[in-house]
This record gives sequence, structure tokens and C-alpha cells, in this order.
Amino acid sequence: MMYRLAEKYYLGIDIGTSSVKALLVDTKGRAASGAQEEYEIRRPKAMYAEQDMDEIWAAVRKTIRAVMAKRPELAGSIGGVSYSGQMHGLVMTDRDGNLIRDAIIWCDQRSASQIQSIYESIGRERIRAVIRNELSTGFLISSLLWVRENEPENYEKIHKVMLPKDYPELIRAYSVRAGLFRCPAVLLFTPRTSSTRRSSALQGAGTASA
Repeated sequence: MMYRLAEKYYLGIDIGTSSVKALLVDTKGRAASGAQEEYEIRRPKAMYAEQDMDEIWAAVRKTIRAVMAKRPELAGSIGGVSYSGQMHGLVMTDRDGNLIRDAIIWCDQRSASQIQSIYESIGRERIRAVIRNELSTGFLISSLLWVRENEPENYEKIHKVMLPKDYPELIRAYSVRAGLFRCPAVLLFTPRTSSTRRSSALQGAGTASA
């Protein structure tokens, strides 16, 4: 007797700047259900842009519930869950996995002086040669250096740093996996060896890990 395997469905979750979107698709990419939930950007000062990752995680859960409420019969057919999201930003957690502060996101502009310090220390051409990228405010490394210089009490608490889209995965799976296409933007990645390494800009900066 031949048995037909049940069709699998896959849940994609996109953590954007202003909302999270969830989409359930089959193996042919046909949409079965979808949902969206908005959230705010916090601007405590001029040139600042931050978000509450607990609020974003709540929005993720809400969209997942909404997606499955539309197709409850597919709950047992989920073959995988994938996250995409904001390209840049800084989320910091302590050794217990607790958030240390609001995330500093990609459109934050406070770290211009930290970028200049990196260029002066390492050199613009050297950075281009090693990481194949330019520095910009809102990048994880420039925001991290800003925290080190301006919020040392928070910097000392850091156990892990990650991009905003990685935080829900940390909660769900107790681990963080960063795709290689995102690593150069973090500026702690060496393309020639495909390995994550501490940048010269962070030498002596402590033991924060990605």
C-alpha cells in the first residue's frame, strides 16, 4: 500500500521597520494565510531611532496567531519557520538572555563620531579591502561603539549582540544564527575566510559576542 506524505507548509516572518508580516506558504510558494502587525519607532532625541524588542516580539506572536487562526487545520503541517527583517541595527542581551536596552535600529544617526574614529584608527581603504563595505550610522558596530562610550554600564552587561530580526529566534530557539549575506553589514566578518572575527575597531573593548 502506498502512503502519500502530507503536504508541508512554511511560515515566513518579516520583521520590518514599522511592522511585522507573517506569511504561510506551501511548497510551491502559494500563500495559504497571512497577517501584519504594526509597531512604533521611538525617537527620544534628535537623530535617535530605537525600538522595543519586547513590543516587536509581541507583534510576532500576534501575527503568528492570526495566521494560524485563519487556517487552523494546517497547524500540524508546518515544516519550518524562517525570519527576515531590518538589515542593520543593534540588540544587546545579558547572560540570562534579557534585553539590556531598546534596540538601536538602522536609521539611527548618533554614531557618526564613532565611524570617524574607526576610519582614523584602521583606514577607509583597509576597511573596504577587508569587509567589502562602507561604514554607516545605524550599523551594529558603530552603534555598539557608541554604547561603549556613552553607556558603559550597559556595555558591561553585554553577553550577546545581534540584529533586530535575530531576537525572536533567540527567544524561540535559544540560539542566534546570522546568514552570511548579513554578516558583512555587521562589520565583524571576514569574507575571505567566511568566519566571524572581532574587528580591530573592538580590540580591548571587552568580551561582547555576536
